[in-house]
Amino acid sequence: MNSEGLSLKKNIWYNSIGSFFYLGCQWLITVLVVRLSSYDTTGMLQLAISITNVFYTVSLFGMRAFQVSDYENEYSHMVYVYSRVVTGAASLFFCFVFLLFNRQYSSLQFSIILLYMLYKVIEALVDVTQGIQQKAGRMDYIAVSCFARGILSLGCFVGVMYVTKNLVFAIIAMILTTALVLVFYDFRICGRLYSLRETFQIKRIYSVIRECFPLMLSTMFLTSLVSIPRYFLELDYGSGILGKYASVATPAVIIQVACTLIYNPLISQLTQSYVEVQKKKYSGLIIKSVAAILIFFGCTLIGAKLFGEWAMVLVFGEEIRDYVYLLVPVLFTTLLIALIYFEGVLLTVMRRLKTQVAVNGVAAACVLVSSPFLVKEFGMQGVNITLYFGAGLSALLSAVCIIYTAVRHFK
Repeated sequence: MNSEGLSLKKNIWYNSIGSFFYLGCQWLITVLVVRLSSYDTTGMLQLAISITNVFYTVSLFGMRAFQVSDYENEYSHMVYVYSRVVTGAASLFFCFVFLLFNRQYSSLQFSIILLYMLYKVIEALVDVTQGIQQKAGRMDYIAVSCFARGILSLGCFVGVMYVTKNLVFAIIAMILTTALVLVFYDFRICGRLYSLRETFQIKRIYSVIRECFPLMLSTMFLTSLVSIPRYFLELDYGSGILGKYASVATPAVIIQVACTLIYNPLISQLTQSYVEVQKKKYSGLIIKSVAAILIFFGCTLIGAKLFGEWAMVLVFGEEIRDYVYLLVPVLFTTLLIALIYFEGVLLTVMRRLKTQVAVNGVAAACVLVSSPFLVKEFGMQGVNITLYFGAGLSALLSAVCIIYTAVRHFK
């Protein structure tokens, strides 16, 4: 390692400010699509986001938490990189096959979804390099990457969209800018921190993919909790309605990701305290994380009640006013999902990977069964009702498993 790590506080600060900035740029893209085009175009973009989010879990394969919590360095950094290339290629292939079997999509929708999937694959490669930077204790590099990708992707997307009014060309611009930052910044930084000269080892790559397979399944089930009801919303009511729902829900997505910024930098410390059986430190980190999530959610809820309608109309226009009632219900689904992701990190640290699959699999099955009826009956509100059932069940079962495992481990 060629660089001394930063303090935990500095890493949290750099990771938070960089991720918030990048997330804000991504949110602005969804806002400006409405302004530069229409809710139908926004609906097509949101459909692409919803569908590719499921296959994106194949790209990520649940490896980030596993990679950072690899306390004994069982696998080298390049094994994780090569593994991500394999899983990324697989996710792109599966997405293509899915589109072939869904003939209801037009050629334009087909192109948009597949291109957006390619963009997500490149983001997955960025994620594995950030895992390397996080293990080195240098999340300031992550912040720089977030700023560069955020500015370039937003600027190029808006510029191309403004000139061409073509969503396909705008997504291609995002693909190119993200790939440039990955190649000329993220990989170069990782090469300075560690030696990345290692050949492609099929056995080692297969081994880490096999170990992380339960994490991939678990994350896919968790992602489908949101994607499945949105899929049926678009199917029953069209891209325009999905675009309006997604526009209201976009700030909630920012909140969800913001919650991950609270606990992601703590993964290494959670792992160390668990492995070394430091009960007080481990429980303290959990309590602080949950308290921070709840406080942040409370502040957000107050802000939504006071300024939600004004802000939504200001950003999206008068047409969105009739749908602002969805904001608070969406926020509560976001809280549940944020807690589930945190519980997933804890179960990963505990190496209860199969437990995650079972819990999130049961929740996803409930959503799959209930979505067609609830969404058709209640429309956009049906998406939220479905999530209350699925996400609530997953959060409850995960909490029981975590408590049971912790009691036995620290006994």
